[in-house]
Amino acid sequence: MGKLVLKKEILDKVKKDPVLYGRVAESVGVSAFSLPGLIYNNSQKLTQAYVLNTIREHLNLPQDTELLEEMQEPAKEKVA
Repeated sequence: MGKLVLKKEILDKVKKDPVLYGRVAESVGVSAFSLPGLIYNNSQKLTQAYVLNTIREHLNLPQDTELLEEMQEPAKEKVA
């Protein structure tokens, strides 16, 4: 099973909306200057319940599931 991450379109909305960007940074507990790294890496910090709630309310979405997708873990190489 993969890990849950924000959908690309949600990350794009966070990057493009200065108000949402600021709210997400505050929710995660980082400065506005640190948030781009978390967005670029689609950090698990962005999937914390409080952060998801902030994004969902700002975008007027009914459920957190509309924000998330499952990212498949890369296959591990087997050593013979």
